[in-house]
Amino acid sequence: MILAPAIATNMTWIPFLTMNREKFRVVRSNADLETVPDSVFLILSTSMLSKLKRGIAGFVRRTSGKICLVFDESDEITNPSSQRTRHILSLFRRLKYKILDTGTTTRNNIAELYSQFELLYNNSVNMICWCDRIYHENKDKEIEEDRNPHYGEPFPAFRGHVLFRACHCPGKSTVFGIEKQNQDVYNKEELAELIGKTIITRKFRDFAGEKYRIRTHTVSPSEGEHEVYRVIIEEFCRICELYYNSTGDTRRDAGLRLMRQIKLLIKACSVPHLIEGYRGDGIPSKTRYIERLIRRIPGKVAVGCTSIASFDLYESHLRERFPERPLFVVKGDVAFKKRQGIVAEFDSTVNGILVCTQQSLSSSVNIPTCNDVILESLQWNIPKMEQFYFRFIRLDSKDLKDVHYVTYKDSVEQNLMALVLTKERLNEFIKSGEVKEQSEIFEEFDVTMSVIESLLVRERDREGKIHISWGSRRITS
Repeated sequence: MILAPAIATNMTWIPFLTMNREKFRVVRSNADLETVPDSVFLILSTSMLSKLKRGIAGFVRRTSGKICLVFDESDEITNPSSQRTRHILSLFRRLKYKILDTGTTTRNNIAELYSQFELLYNNSVNMICWCDRIYHENKDKEIEEDRNPHYGEPFPAFRGHVLFRACHCPGKSTVFGIEKQNQDVYNKEELAELIGKTIITRKFRDFAGEKYRIRTHTVSPSEGEHEVYRVIIEEFCRICELYYNSTGDTRRDAGLRLMRQIKLLIKACSVPHLIEGYRGDGIPSKTRYIERLIRRIPGKVAVGCTSIASFDLYESHLRERFPERPLFVVKGDVAFKKRQGIVAEFDSTVNGILVCTQQSLSSSVNIPTCNDVILESLQWNIPKMEQFYFRFIRLDSKDLKDVHYVTYKDSVEQNLMALVLTKERLNEFIKSGEVKEQSEIFEEFDVTMSVIESLLVRERDREGKIHISWGSRRITS
C-alpha cells in the first residue's frame, strides 16, 4: 500500500507504476478495498483517510496486518495532535512492514520526529526511553532539569510526544528569541542511537555532487517602505483592525497582537505597497531588484512566491516588463494535469519566466532545464523552501543551478533567515549525530554572521510589557 499526499499520488506514483506496467488500484471508496487481488499496489491519498477510515480498518483486519506500507512524504505527520496523524497511527501502526520516506524529516524542531518513530515502532521495546533526565521551561523561559520517571520504559502511547520533547528539545526557537535559544539538542547520545538504527539520511550533495549554489541578495528598503515598518512597529494598535478581525475577547486579542504584528511585518517584506503608511509608485524595491536580476539571466527563470498577493504582483509586473518573453503561472487552484502541462510547456522554452507559489510546486514535479530559481520571500524553514527549489535541481541536471534568496535589509526577514538557518542545524544532527556550528550553516547558505546585528529584538520592561526594538525604534504591545 502506497500512502502519499494527493499531489504525489497523481503526479508521481500513478505515472511511475503505469510506466513500469505494474498492477495498481487507486483507492477512492471503501468498495475498492473489498476485493483486492494479490500483487496489486494500492494507492491511497492522505486526504482520503477520514472518508475511508472504516474501510481501511476492515482491510487491515482481514489481512491480519500483513501489508507493506510505503509512506511517501512522511513529514505529513510531524504534528502529533493533528487529525491526519491520529488517523494514520490508528490505522497503520500495527502493520508488520513499514517504510517511511521524506526529504523533510523535521521542519522546525526535533520533536517532529516522534510521530514517525511511533508509526514505525508502535511504542514497543524498539523505542525505549533511555534518558535519565528530562527538561522543561520555567516561567522565566529558563531550562530546568528533573529525574525521568519513565526511564527504561517504552515511550507511552498516551502523551509520548510530550515525554519525547521533554527529553530532547524543551526549548523553542522564535523569530525574536533567535539569539537566546539556539535549538540545542538534549540527551544527544540517546537520541543519536535511536536515529542511527532508524533513519538513513543523505543530503542531495552527498550522492549528486555540487549541482547548485545558494546566492543571498539583500535589498535596501525605500523611504516609503521604511515608513511602512515604522507604522507597523509604532502604530500597530491603530492599524490592526484594518488587517485582522477581533475575536471578541479582549484578552485573547492582546495575546494575538504580537504574532499578528510579526505576520504583518513579514507581509510588509513582500507586498509593502498594500499596507498602511506606504509612499511610492506601487512597485516595491524588492520587486524592482528581482526584475533587474531576471534581466541579467538569459535563460529560463522561476520566481517562487509565498502568498497570492505577491503572486499577483509579480505576475502583472513581469508580464508588463518582459513582453518579449513567454510567462507562465501556476498556483494551488490549478488542477494537477493542467499544472503538469504548464510546467512541460515552460520547460520547453528558451527564456521563459515561471511565476508560481512555492506551495504549488512543493513535490512531484521536475523542471530540470531551468537554471535560476528566485525566492521572493522566505518560509518558516529551509526544508519547505527546498521542496520548492529542488523541483529544478535533479540528479540528471547537467548545469549548475543558482538559487537566489532575496531579502530586505534591516527587516524581520533577517530574523526569519537566522531562524530557519538555526533550524537547519537539526537536520545536520539527524544526518551526522553532531550539531553543526551555526557559522558553518550560515556559510553554506551564503549568509554572514553580521545578520544578527540587524535583528528585531523582543524585550520586557519592569512592568512586564513586551517591547520590539528595531534600530533606535521601540514599541509597546
